[in-house]
Amino acid sequence: MLADKTALDGRATAYACRSFACQAPVHTAEQLAAQLTKCPFVRGMRRDPQPVEIRRMPP
Repeated sequence: MLADKTALDGRATAYACRSFACQAPVHTAEQLAAQLTKCPFVRGMRRDPQPVEIRRMPP
């Protein structure tokens, strides 16, 4: 499913996919967090209303 998903415009790119369908690719942690907080699966796993936090891992 992710084999054809690549970095766009030479930038780090994230794809949020579920059930073989992907949302539009995003380039920032904030954009990815916004997509994930709208996902009912992710929202159902959380017990508090805090936004999803995405952090970059050091190389």
